[in-house]
Amino acid sequence: MGPFEWSGFAFFLVNLLLGVGFGIALQRSGFGDSRRIAGQFYLTDLTVLKVMFTAIVVAMLLLLWSSALGFLDMDKVFIDQTYFSSGILGGFLLGAGMIVGGYCPGTSLVASSNFKIDGMFFIGGLFLGIFAFGETVPEFWDYFQQSGYRGTYTLDQWLGTSKGMTAILVTLLALSAFWGVSKLEASRDPDYVPSKAARVAALFAILLSVGLLLVPQPGLDTKIKRLDPQLETLLTHRDVQIDPAELVDLMHNNQVKLVLLDLRPERDFNLFHLLDAKNVRIEDLRGTFPSTIDPISIVILMSNDEAMATKGWKILRAKGLLGSYILDGGINKWLDIYGSVADKKPIPLPEVLQEDVFRYTFSAAFGDRVNIAWPDHHHMHLPEREYKKKAKSLKPVTLSGGGCG
Repeated sequence: MGPFEWSGFAFFLVNLLLGVGFGIALQRSGFGDSRRIAGQFYLTDLTVLKVMFTAIVVAMLLLLWSSALGFLDMDKVFIDQTYFSSGILGGFLLGAGMIVGGYCPGTSLVASSNFKIDGMFFIGGLFLGIFAFGETVPEFWDYFQQSGYRGTYTLDQWLGTSKGMTAILVTLLALSAFWGVSKLEASRDPDYVPSKAARVAALFAILLSVGLLLVPQPGLDTKIKRLDPQLETLLTHRDVQIDPAELVDLMHNNQVKLVLLDLRPERDFNLFHLLDAKNVRIEDLRGTFPSTIDPISIVILMSNDEAMATKGWKILRAKGLLGSYILDGGINKWLDIYGSVADKKPIPLPEVLQEDVFRYTFSAAFGDRVNIAWPDHHHMHLPEREYKKKAKSLKPVTLSGGGCG
């Protein structure tokens, strides 16, 4: 096997072991019994709540502490996009299915592995539902893809707090739920006594969550500084500066998600910019704006030359957008190449020594209302250029579903 085959095999093996371990954990927790899962909704058996809240708190604290100590880059952890309306509706339907059938997709597989007939019937219904969804989704595609869309939207962003404070709130919420469950169980069983291990674990979780306030998550500048040697190597080797001719081809390629970010001053942007380009500032990139970009997009940053685009590119790379690139030579080079085929020929200004200064002017603020804002080989005699393809669309590999399935 070559390196690629070995990496593919290792990926398969790791996922297989994780899947087997996850199935064993579900079985050991009693999730292979439909009565136990359905009992959650009737408040007769709250094992699901205890197991899931424990999993949430443990995973949250491990991830945040690994990030705080520099062992893990949270920006490289793929987080599903948030769709409030369709997500809430989907959760309601999933919950209704769990009440009726006693399983979620994952637990039905656990039950089937134990040759339980109800689990097998549930899987049959699951495939029937998948088929029905695939046949009908075109009828509500816009709602499915856009309703309540907030991009990558995490709990700390929603609450407007730090990740450490959010961890404390989630931990307290979980412990409050555990306390309520213990009271309910004590009311049903006079001999019920909470275990000492549970109390120790609760205290440990509180200490770990409070500690995240003292050891905060690494900031953006820290991440950029940590990645700087790697980023400078890519810049020096010109591995991320894509040729204007490649961008022309990308603009006409409907198989990729292309995001164009123009970091120039508003005055220069209004004079001329590429079709569908969005005028943003460095401050926008340092804020929450990048979380709205689909992680599989090809993102092209541009400025008059490359200086401002390079700064923006470092920010996006530090935020985990590995599909981000820089327009080689910026808008000035774009006009050097394609300006001669414009309907309104731009007037070049004298060379200047300042960095990232627009070297062209126009008789009016044309914006993207000129042919060179979207050059077309079929209708314009564009200069032939050879280039090395650099832009790649990344498709993150994730486990489908959520919760216990």
